[in-house]
Amino acid sequence: MRCTALVADDREDVRALVKDAIADDEMSVIEACDGAEAWERFQGDGPQVVITDLRMPHVDGLELLRRIRRVSSVPVLLLTAFGDIPTAVAAMKAGATEFLLFPDALGPLRERIATLIAQAGSSVRTGDRSLVGKLRQREQRRQRRELEIVLRECGGNLALVSRRLELSRSAVFYRARKFGMLECTERETAEIGDRPAEEDSRWSDERP
Repeated sequence: MRCTALVADDREDVRALVKDAIADDEMSVIEACDGAEAWERFQGDGPQVVITDLRMPHVDGLELLRRIRRVSSVPVLLLTAFGDIPTAVAAMKAGATEFLLFPDALGPLRERIATLIAQAGSSVRTGDRSLVGKLRQREQRRQRRELEIVLRECGGNLALVSRRLELSRSAVFYRARKFGMLECTERETAEIGDRPAEEDSRWSDERP
């Protein structure tokens, strides 16, 4: 069975390295440029494993991990070049499956992920899957209503919506497209679709 990995990092070059290390015929990779977008993609795409950086704008790796753990037990690997013992302890307490140092962990990463996915698949009960599904549906209904209200109040302006929701513009675009509520101009849509991930990451650091 083909599995999906979600790779979250605000650096496009790091995402590319991780993707090259794990992608093969049995593993597809979806990417997110920050923790907020990663949370959106996690809920929408249902990956079997998450590999995330610690330091990201808007929502960092630890907060992303906490959100995931509220609804799922999928393996979450924190990958960072700035590891220290207190951070590693905090990550494991929050529910991290593993805390890995970049780039040393890239070599054996594919085999390790395959093992973790197999272990997770054998330990998840049908009842757990049903509960997770219900929680995801409830959260998506809340997000849909919230986005519907803010889009209307902001006249469909993605820049204003992203600031109101404290999400990157790409995360707002992804959520609006997922819910079929992309009420913005063709120009705004084109800007999001054509913007490099690193440019969107820089934009997402701005505050109102």
